[in-house]
Amino acid sequence: MIKNEKQTPIYFDEQSYNQHLKEHQAMLETKKQMIKEFKKLLNSQLEPTNFENIVDEFYSCLELQKKEVNTMNLKGNKLASLLDINISNLLALQSRYNLNTIVEPTTEQYTTYATTSEELEKYNICLEVIKTIDKAKKYTLSIGNLNTMTQAFSPMIGFNHAIQSFVPNVGFIKNNLRG
Repeated sequence: MIKNEKQTPIYFDEQSYNQHLKEHQAMLETKKQMIKEFKKLLNSQLEPTNFENIVDEFYSCLELQKKEVNTMNLKGNKLASLLDINISNLLALQSRYNLNTIVEPTTEQYTTYATTSEELEKYNICLEVIKTIDKAKKYTLSIGNLNTMTQAFSPMIGFNHAIQSFVPNVGFIKNNLRG
């Protein structure tokens, strides 16, 4: 196998990418809600820095904020309780954030590349087969004829119903699948 100098993208998993992106955006929204709740509870413009332990940070900030009146040096959780500060929303947001701490996805993470000259050759053959079938479509009168034609090439190509088009089979390109 000879390595291809330039990687050629052969497949992009758009559905998985979009799902990951949606989860990441939800996590960012949770982070915004955490900041808003933190500021509201402290009645301050101070922003949190430790989102994984925002409740602990809130308690620490509360201790600092109430230092002059906290003559008994009570811990933040006791202060919050005595001051009737309801942190249930902050706790819920912290739990949701910690469950979904997601790094922003990149298209490269969801793209499969032809990395060898053999894979690139297989990819180009698949494209030629698809092009030929697409040309033949206008002359085939029934779906049955089209299905018969495509069955012969099924290890090499597949049909993507989302885009209503034939696509190269990544398994065929990346592995040594034979019909």
